Order: sequence, then C-alpha cells, then structure tokens
Amino acid sequence: MSGFTRTGGTVVLLGLFFLASCKTTENTYIKTKNCLYENDVLVREEVKATKDGQIIDARTRSVHDFSKAFSTAYSDESKNLVYAFSVQKTKTFGEPYETVDFNLIEYYETKNGIKETVIGTRCMRMQNNKYIYFKDNRKKMVRDMGDHFPAEFEEAFVKIAADFEASLNAVAPEEEDEDEKNSSQSKNESEKIIVKSTPNQSYIVYQFAGKPFVIAGAAAWNILKCAGYACINFIGGYNAASGNVNGMLWMLPSWKKSKEKAEAAKEANKVKYYPEYHIPFTNNHIIIEKYDKDISVVAVAGEDAEIITPIERYEYDQSISVERSAAADAASTAAFAGMVGTAVTIPVSVITWVGGAATGIYAQTQTGK
Repeated sequence: MSGFTRTGGTVVLLGLFFLASCKTTENTYIKTKNCLYENDVLVREEVKATKDGQIIDARTRSVHDFSKAFSTAYSDESKNLVYAFSVQKTKTFGEPYETVDFNLIEYYETKNGIKETVIGTRCMRMQNNKYIYFKDNRKKMVRDMGDHFPAEFEEAFVKIAADFEASLNAVAPEEEDEDEKNSSQSKNESEKIIVKSTPNQSYIVYQFAGKPFVIAGAAAWNILKCAGYACINFIGGYNAASGNVNGMLWMLPSWKKSKEKAEAAKEANKVKYYPEYHIPFTNNHIIIEKYDKDISVVAVAGEDAEIITPIERYEYDQSISVERSAAADAASTAAFAGMVGTAVTIPVSVITWVGGAATGIYAQTQTGK
C-alpha cells in the first residue's frame, strides 16, 4: 500500500511539473553597494539586494579605527610591528540585533608596504546601541565570544568596547572638521540581474524517473567490478606462486581516480553564472547590467523616472542537461561505491590472492610428481 502511495505521489508531482512546464517566469534582482571612504580607507558600506522590488537581503557595515586610542609598537633590526584595534559594526537584514566585531590587527611593515593580519576577534551584539547577552555555540548566555587577547590587549579591549558604546549614545556627536569632510569620498555601484526561467521537461522526467535507474546501474556495475578484481587477484596469487612474473600479480580499483572523475563531472554539471538565482528544473537566460551609481531608487520610481545606461552588459544562456546530470550522478555513485568497494575488495582480494597462491603451489606439487 505504501509503495502504491509513493508511486501515486510521484505521478501527481510529475503532473504538476508538466502543467507548469510551459510557463516561463521572469525575475529581476538589483544588487547595490554604497561605500564611504575617508582618506582612501573604507568607513561605511551598505549592501542591498531586492527581488522584483522587495528587499531579500541587506547589510550595513561601519568600520571604526581605534589606533589613536590604543596601539603598541614592537621593532627590532629585522621587523617593525604595530598592534591596534579596529571595530566593525554590522546590521543584517532580518536580524533584530547588530554584530560588533573587535579585531586585533597586526601591521607588519615590509619593503613592499604594510601587511595587515587579524590575529584575534571578539564578537559582541547590540540592540538600540546597547550591548546585550546572547547564546553562544554551546547555548550558554554570554556578553561576548571569540578569541582571548593577551592581558595588555584585553584591558584595552574592555576600555574600547565601553568607549564605543558611549560614543554611539552621545547626545551630540562630534562634528567632523573641514579637512575630514574634504577627505570623504563615496563610491556607488549597482548590478541588475534579469533571470528568465523555463522548466526543462526532459530534465524533470529524468530526476523523477531516470535518476534512480542510473544510480542503481552505476552501483551494480561497481559491485561487478569489485568481484572482477577479486577474480583477477586470484589469478595474481596463482601467477606469483607458479613463478609467472610476467602475468598480473595484483590489481585494485583506484578510488582516487573515481573521485577525480566525479568531481570533474560535478563541475561540468554546475550552474556557472549566478547559481544563487537559479530555479531548480529550469533553463535560464540571464541578463546582467552593471552601473556606476545606485539604481535602486530609480528602479522603484519607474522606468520613466530617469534613463540610465549600464557601463557593462552581459547575457548568458544556461541550460541544464540530462546527459551532464546523468554523468555526474553515475560518477558520484561510482566514487562512493568505489570507496566502499575498495574497503571491501582489499580483504576479499587478499583472501582470493592467497587462494590463488595456494592453488598455484598445489599445481606445482602435482606437476613435480
């Protein structure tokens, strides 16, 4: 009865897919990035993504340099090192809190310039510009989590964290001077992605009706191969015992080659361009337009609001393939079966090889009589 129910469910799903298979859908995504720099250093970044005018993702990140509040320098004849804190506050769309990362950075002066390395990060969370407690990975309530700094830096971290919270809640933030205003520079860019998706009927049928047979066939073939190796190694044992050094002595399947073949087939079957916008079971036609300005407001206002011209434009046709998918499924199954088969084949082949050797020794004793 359960088998009949599963079959009926599959038929219903196939019917629904075929009803939808004649319909082409079109979705428009707009990704914007607005950056503010001071003295060529990023201080604020706003990233937003919309789908047909609705926000699906957004992130605002501000960067605060605390090297003036605390920094420690070490130098000798071979190197010059400076340690300082940088703070990143990030607001992610859909999250009720903001993430604040306190990064301890090592600045290493070399002949080619200064190399920056984050050597430790402590993470805190904020709501309404106040630090809050939250659950860490072990479900324990904490106020911060991450790396532990050496005592000297730990003391500085505590003070910087307090000063950062206080600065956000100051009644009147300090006005930036004229030089800082003149050093500020903004950079805006946008990307418009139009995705036209058409269901691939052959691919849908393969996924529901053909794929199980491909997997079963690949698994059965690899079982036969493992049995074949056992037989070959029986002959190898016989050859070794009978002194036939020119004959096959030992053979095992190469799981490494099977894995490489599976990875190559998987790579060939991947959706290459903008896979995050790919709708399963469909072929895509993608149009990408890039702009050197924020077009999100213009897009919402309507096409007649302003004529904007992209600085770059690309088009891609991405068709999913039954052949590529079948090759990937078969190769993946073969790699897994090869891994299991190798583990099984080795002890079985040892036994058959010993059996072949014993047979060869017995044959030699009979020949000598």
